[in-house]
Amino acid sequence: MLKSLLLSAALFIITLILVYFHAPLLIIFILIILTLIKTAHLLGNATEELANYYSPTLGGLLNATLGNTAELIIGFFALKEGLIDVVKASITGSMIGNILLVFGLAIIAGGLKKKEMELKKHEAEVSSTMLLITVLLLLFPSLLILFHEESHTVSISIAVAISLMVLYLLSLVFSLYTHKEYFLHVSHEKPTMKKSHAFFYLFSSIIILMILSEIFASKIEAIAHTLHFGELFVGAILVGIAGNAAEHLSAIQFARKDKMSLVLNTTIGSSLQVAMFVAPLLVFFSLVLGNFMSLTFLPLEIIAIIASVLLINEVARDGSVNWLEGIQLVVLYMVIAVLFFFHP
Repeated sequence: MLKSLLLSAALFIITLILVYFHAPLLIIFILIILTLIKTAHLLGNATEELANYYSPTLGGLLNATLGNTAELIIGFFALKEGLIDVVKASITGSMIGNILLVFGLAIIAGGLKKKEMELKKHEAEVSSTMLLITVLLLLFPSLLILFHEESHTVSISIAVAISLMVLYLLSLVFSLYTHKEYFLHVSHEKPTMKKSHAFFYLFSSIIILMILSEIFASKIEAIAHTLHFGELFVGAILVGIAGNAAEHLSAIQFARKDKMSLVLNTTIGSSLQVAMFVAPLLVFFSLVLGNFMSLTFLPLEIIAIIASVLLINEVARDGSVNWLEGIQLVVLYMVIAVLFFFHP
């Protein structure tokens, strides 16, 4: 992990130098994305190392709590800059990215070695049901616009955020205590480094992410204008992929080892955390920052999220997956990305 930290630090320092000397935005943008991806991966590895020092229950709780730190940090500084639409788009992008792109690529990777890959029936059913309920809760405030009741947006969004957070805490109790037998596939490995070193990597990566996210947030509008990207595409596709880099790499590695339950937990579990934990926290952060972020999404975002959930539920329903289903998920993601790109 020392090499990963040194590489992240080197990319980070080069980015700061280029920003200071006002280098072309395209070069800065590419370096920021690369550094975010590398640092998010380092953060994920440090979190897993720390989790191995505790019981499986506490380790799972630590992973669940810190697993989306990168998205939270990026979202916080984007809210600070007033980029509310970008933050909401990043929530959409994180969800559909994990459900379609990451799960799809993982299935394809695993399907190259095995004809059919099995999923745990109980876990697939629980995850699919929770995902559907969570998405419905998340999207309910958007109905206010359809019925011309925008005056209640703030109150409804706060109520939904609180409900989602409560549901998230109860889901942790379910998966880590009362029904943990459904999730016993999560291995508890021996640590490979000292706890102090793991904490050092954790805090180092968080510091890099904080500074880099603030720079990124301050330049998102300029980058989008220079590259002719809309805020929806930048938030949903680019920020969504960068913030979930650790999950992307882990899911593909698990699939190559035919650990599809871990893939399901990594992808759908991460989407659930974004919807139930990250999104509500960002709503609360926006209240403090004075740039309130309601939970009202664009019609195109709503359709994309619902279509993603319906497809993943259909794919996981029979308890097995194959490479063709993986391609179907990836194709849907690519079409959504194209639609987001051309959205004004």
